[in-house]
Amino acid sequence: MTQNNFYSEEEYRIKCEIRRARVEAEKKRQLRNRKLFFGGLILLALLAVIITGIVLVVKHIPKKNVSNNVIPIGTVLEEENDSLATDISSEDPSDGGFDNAESGDIYGNPDKDSALIAPDTVYNETNENGALGGGVSYPSSLPKRYDFKSGDIVFTSDGNTAYMGSDEFYSTYGLMVDVDTGKVLAQKSGFEKMFPASMTKVMTVLTARQFITDEMLDEKVTLSYNAISYDLKNGCSSAGFEEGEVVTVRDLFYGTILPSGGESAYMLAEYTAGTHEDFVKLMNDNCAALGIAETTHFANCVGVYDDNNYSTCNDIAVILAAAMKDDFLSEVLGTRKYSTSISDFHSEGIPLSNWFLRRIEDKDTGGYVCGAKTGFVNESGCCGVSMMKTDSGKTYICVSGNAWSSWRCIYDHVAAYNIYALGNTGYHKN
Repeated sequence: MTQNNFYSEEEYRIKCEIRRARVEAEKKRQLRNRKLFFGGLILLALLAVIITGIVLVVKHIPKKNVSNNVIPIGTVLEEENDSLATDISSEDPSDGGFDNAESGDIYGNPDKDSALIAPDTVYNETNENGALGGGVSYPSSLPKRYDFKSGDIVFTSDGNTAYMGSDEFYSTYGLMVDVDTGKVLAQKSGFEKMFPASMTKVMTVLTARQFITDEMLDEKVTLSYNAISYDLKNGCSSAGFEEGEVVTVRDLFYGTILPSGGESAYMLAEYTAGTHEDFVKLMNDNCAALGIAETTHFANCVGVYDDNNYSTCNDIAVILAAAMKDDFLSEVLGTRKYSTSISDFHSEGIPLSNWFLRRIEDKDTGGYVCGAKTGFVNESGCCGVSMMKTDSGKTYICVSGNAWSSWRCIYDHVAAYNIYALGNTGYHKN
């Protein structure tokens, strides 16, 4: 029996009000943090001015005659020609803190200068049923920007492939790949079936990007009822977009990856192929093209649990490697913070964060984690895929599945890079 993925009208209204309240509460929290930050800067600046004034006054007090404490008549006091330049600088007013939430959390601190204001053109408007339609020509009807051939990206293991022991790597599933050589350095059930949760969205953006050119990225799209309702009904993570909100295609890519927005992924699918179902077919076509169709199959573009939405650590590594070859997708997957376009619903845009990247960036991985996507459903536990580049230019991919927390997932990636990529056997386990 087919599951109903949409709410009744009353349920939908209530869920939208709840999410709208969460977005407004988060905005107020961040506004309060910014006020405290800038208030602190102002106080420091005032203190600096007061101290500077005191110093100047003290310097210009005439020196007294030591012998009789009287300045002789006719004595000329030489003025000091001192000058004082004050350089007051400030950093990004983000608090840098982390919300206590799993991967795919909605909010980061806004980088206000990075807000993108979309152009005036509108593309792919929704019809009266809330779905894209009305004779619109979809990007999927255009020639692909690039295609894949089976064997282009292959990762292989041999007798030298290490086992990710449970005392070093706690996740149930794991894989470490040397991207440059194609060799699997270590694995733990890395070729066995697992549920990828929101790691699915790496294939979502990869599939959409095959048809969406750079010129299309600033096209405007209206969020459909189907996108919002699917997100709410399935309890997905959200970027915070509203039904009827006009955003850019670029916003949908970032909204899909950074906060793991279900409505962003669903809308990106509708924009690209017209319907979610047609888009999922394109995703599975890519599985065949990449040579992973026997072990990976997608039932939706979001990562919602389904028996037919499955993959392996190895296949997820293949998908990420393919995505990171595209400059724009590499930028999206590697972005820490982003602010969506200004809209009628969000006058300052919506601040988005990739919490995995922000949490791992101060950990010693032996290099720079340049891209990542996490996921969580009950059946998959906390999972993640990331790419790391070392100072010497080597590139590695780590995939993990079924960790008991988002932090455990991060520490497993840090340990894997140190032990299996860099050979740091003395790495201190967390």
